[in-house]
Amino acid sequence: MYNSVDEMGAQMNSQEFTDILASKCALEPGAKVLIACSGGADSVALLLRFSAIRQTYPLSLVCVHVEHGIRGEASLADAGFVRQLCAEENIPFRLCTVNVPMAAQERHVGIEAAARELRYEALRRLLREERAEVIALAHHRRDQAETVLMHLLRGCDTDALAGMSWREQDLIRPFLGTDPEELRADLLALGRQWREDATNADTAYTRNRVRLCVLPEMEKAYPGAEKAICRLAEAAGRDRAYFAGQVRALRLEEQVLRFPFGLACPTGPWAGMDDAILSRAMVALISLAGLPVQDRFVIDRLCRMVQQRADGALNLSGDGRARTWRGLLILVRPVQVREWKVPGIGRFESALGTFSLCPAGVGETGDGRLSQCIPAALLDGARFILPENALPFTPFGRPLSRSDTTEFLKKVPLPQEIRARLPVLVSREGEVLWLAGVRPSEQIRYRSGPGIRITVEGGLDIPGKLHGRQE
Repeated sequence: MYNSVDEMGAQMNSQEFTDILASKCALEPGAKVLIACSGGADSVALLLRFSAIRQTYPLSLVCVHVEHGIRGEASLADAGFVRQLCAEENIPFRLCTVNVPMAAQERHVGIEAAARELRYEALRRLLREERAEVIALAHHRRDQAETVLMHLLRGCDTDALAGMSWREQDLIRPFLGTDPEELRADLLALGRQWREDATNADTAYTRNRVRLCVLPEMEKAYPGAEKAICRLAEAAGRDRAYFAGQVRALRLEEQVLRFPFGLACPTGPWAGMDDAILSRAMVALISLAGLPVQDRFVIDRLCRMVQQRADGALNLSGDGRARTWRGLLILVRPVQVREWKVPGIGRFESALGTFSLCPAGVGETGDGRLSQCIPAALLDGARFILPENALPFTPFGRPLSRSDTTEFLKKVPLPQEIRARLPVLVSREGEVLWLAGVRPSEQIRYRSGPGIRITVEGGLDIPGKLHGRQE
């Protein structure tokens, strides 16, 4: 239902808002902005403030509402409210519908985490479709204080104490320094309404407990605690920006060998690195590997593993895995797709790697690791799979050396985390044709008829690049 509070009489200051957009959010006039609006007071205030400045600070606006599939009719009513508000303000409206309960179950995360993941995925998908520059979010000063407290209580590093930024790549937060009560006062002064989400009062959710229980008690004990926490975030943000420059200077992107499922990085230059830089470089590598943010304990463990120059392994959140091995730090993430059917001619990307297929020339064979020519008849119904089960395997060139994929891969000088993720090409009948990146099978001996050359890309030449050609 609609909600309101006693009128406070504050008026929106358009000049102050545009100054923040230009300076703190680095948003140029004429940009296209995707405004995320839930229908709550904060996001309604954000939408109206953007609408109010269009004459003096021209922007192309699109509003998006993400319906999470959690609150039934109330959630649908929120979407209808935002749609009507956009019609009144003459702002294009887009609706994104997601299923948070199903995603939480499939991803093995809580409702809060699933809602956040799906919301940002939907927003960024629409950002690309609309070809907008930024997504505007209504996070305010209290949200910032809550975020910093939650990071602190979970055990974070000093970078996380910076909380949220005014601008973070494609995200802007023009209200980050604003008291939420001022936003509600502005709405009431304009006679505008908003929607109230009943789940905001449910202390079963962590952020709600911090907002409704922890912060009020802190304010009682230390008046002005919320502002003080935000000042801490500003100070930590300055430090974060400085160290981010130091990490960029390391040029990590140029040092790593990327795989379809992670990366490897030499650890030699890191041995004497200052802990303040090393820990941040580790965070950057984890992001480059496509893994979720890890807690402080995990980052510290990884830094010690690198500094001690000893082989070891560590489980990571998000079902990832880290290993130090022969002077390398290897970070891998789980492969969700267990098999991939070989398509026709062309270049194709999959969770198991990037593959190019083209007709083979007369007498062409391939190098056996990155490219392999295979009789077209054998590829009918063939598929790539992960080497999870032992399959009969006769290495090419060794017709009397019968083995299986598990035993053969054990002899390849790579850690288990990589061996278990190398794609295996099998025929319709389940015969092993090729251990991609390693060696073909005797099964691919040229037969009559045309051949197809398959080339693997995206770092699957792991044995060759790290430790030379395998015999």
